[in-house]
Amino acid sequence: MNAKERMFRSIESAIKDITSMQDIVIKLTREIHELHVMKEHEAKLGLMKGQVDELKNRMDAMQEFLYSCERPTEYKERRLSEIDVAS
Repeated sequence: MNAKERMFRSIESAIKDITSMQDIVIKLTREIHELHVMKEHEAKLGLMKGQVDELKNRMDAMQEFLYSCERPTEYKERRLSEIDVAS
C-alpha cells in the first residue's frame, strides 16, 4: 500500500468517524430537547396544580359563604364550637 492509498483510507476513516459523531450529536440534541420539553411540562403541571388548589380553596370558601347565608344560626353555632375546640 502506497502513501496515496494510506492517505485515502485515512480520509475515508475520518469521514466515517465524522459521520458517526454527527449521528451522536443529532441523538444527543434530540434527547436534550426531550428533556427540555419534559422540564417545561413539569413546570406547567406544577403551575396547574397550584391553580387547581387555589380554585378548590375558593370553592370551599364559597360553599362556606353559601352555607352561612342559608343557615345563619347553625353557621354561627358551628363556628363558635370550632373556636371553642381550637382554644
